[in-house]
Amino acid sequence: MSEGSSRRGLKITAGVVAVLALVIGAVSWQMIVLERDPNQLQVGAAAPTLELVGSDGKPFSLAAHAPKALPVLVFYRGHW
Repeated sequence: MSEGSSRRGLKITAGVVAVLALVIGAVSWQMIVLERDPNQLQVGAAAPTLELVGSDGKPFSLAAHAPKALPVLVFYRGHW
């Protein structure tokens, strides 16, 4: 193979990779942005009723604490 033919092959490969990246990006964008889950909590919407068991073993109700303060939920993975 000559050097010119090798460069042409690299340009074709680079072009195919670029087109694939654009297609994958467009499909991903459509899935994320355009087709949102209708049950997804929207910005500014009221939080759903939520009750969890706290670290002290007592039940924690979001509705009971929401009028007093703005609650912040943190989901801790535990072990990396």
